[in-house]
Amino acid sequence: MGKGRMTLIDVRAIAKELNERICGLRVQNVYHLSQRTYIFKMGGAGTKEQVIMESGIRIHLTKFKRPKDSMPNSFATKLRKHIRGKRLEKIQQVGTDRVMDMQFGQKERAYHVILELYAQGNIILTDCNYRILIVLRSHDKGESQVSVGQIFKFSTRTRTHKNTNDPAAPEETTATGDDAQNTE
Repeated sequence: MGKGRMTLIDVRAIAKELNERICGLRVQNVYHLSQRTYIFKMGGAGTKEQVIMESGIRIHLTKFKRPKDSMPNSFATKLRKHIRGKRLEKIQQVGTDRVMDMQFGQKERAYHVILELYAQGNIILTDCNYRILIVLRSHDKGESQVSVGQIFKFSTRTRTHKNTNDPAAPEETTATGDDAQNTE
């Protein structure tokens, strides 16, 4: 029987591995395997990698060939529109939570794919200011509204207190082996 969900330590370890293996590669395509599972095909400089993401469950590299639909669903189509051809600049675990932030492109042309690996999870695409462009699962739970057009707000555990232009931006916490320090 396989492992159910990723722990905080798993997320930290996979962030480190992904930073080493796929940062600098470009998104060649995005495929959906199911409503919650997507494959990002990455490549560049003679290297090809595939990253599988399952909302609320997992993210990791894979070499397995999986059957893909001939027509992408609307979420995959929108991801393709915004990030295909973009260079993956960094992957970071956000704060001390099971959340990954993947930045594609730089400065005002950057996009962020945020993968939540807890509860039902979510996959969210934002612009450089963390304004939500597309979301796999919209919801409104009091203060925690996640819908297109809103500024994505990280949870209290992941929210930064650094002096940035965007109060919703995550901490610059990458998986380097050092423990992430929460400044709250």
